[in-house]
Amino acid sequence: MSGQDGPIAPPRMFDYWHLRRILRIRGHDEDLPFGEWPLVLGSIVAMREPIWRSVVATAAAHGVIDPLAHWTQENPLQPVDAAMLAELLRPVVEIVEQTRGVIIAPDIAPDTLPDPQRVRDVLGLLVLLLELAAAERREAETWVE
Repeated sequence: MSGQDGPIAPPRMFDYWHLRRILRIRGHDEDLPFGEWPLVLGSIVAMREPIWRSVVATAAAHGVIDPLAHWTQENPLQPVDAAMLAELLRPVVEIVEQTRGVIIAPDIAPDTLPDPQRVRDVLGLLVLLLELAAAERREAETWVE
C-alpha cells in the first residue's frame, strides 16, 4: 500500500494492558453508591487502559470528544463540565446498550483487546460518576498508573 508521498505505515499498536486507568471524584472518600468489583473499588472506578481507550473511542464515534480528550488529574472536570459530559454521554450509553456496539480503539495490540461488555460497563459507570460529581459539586479526575 502506498500514498502520494510513499508507503503508508500501518497503524502503531501498543500493549496498554499493564496500565490502569483510575476515575475518581476529588474529595469523595466514601464508597461509590453504584457498580461493583472489579470495576468499582471503594471510591474509585478502575480499569485497564485498553478499556478506557475504547470508551473514549466509542464516545468519539458518537460525537463526544471534548472534554474527554483533555481530562486528567492535573486538568479535572469542574462540576458543571461533569454535568455537561454526563448529559452528552447518556444517549451514547443508551445506544450502546441497545446495539451492543462499541468501538475498540485502533491502536491497541490485537492480543490485548478489551472485552466489549467491560467497555459498555465502564461507559455506564462513567456517566454515574460524572452525575455524582456534579451533584456533590466536586471535580472529577482521572489518571493512569
